Amino acid sequence: MIDWPPFVWIAVIAGALYGLHLIIQHAIKPTWRFLVALVKFVEATSVLLDIAEEFKPNHGQSMRDVVNRIEYNQGGITARVERIETHLGIKDD
Repeated sequence: MIDWPPFVWIAVIAGALYGLHLIIQHAIKPTWRFLVALVKFVEATSVLLDIAEEFKPNHGQSMRDVVNRIEYNQGGITARVERIETHLGIKDD
């Protein structure tokens, strides 16, 4: 064992602890924060891709198909109302 005075041992241990602190502070913490942010980004991207899929027609199940169906039905309802108004003589031109 090295025969150093106690104050040298204290200085060596303090230096090692300070070095460990610097490694944690400037390397590990930023890397951890980056990885957490990356995971959140990937999760958000996945959700956004799922939402984007809802805007593509897929034979009746997507939100786009529902909007198209409502719009189509609305056109039929409008035509019926116009025929009824014409038949009753109350159509406003």
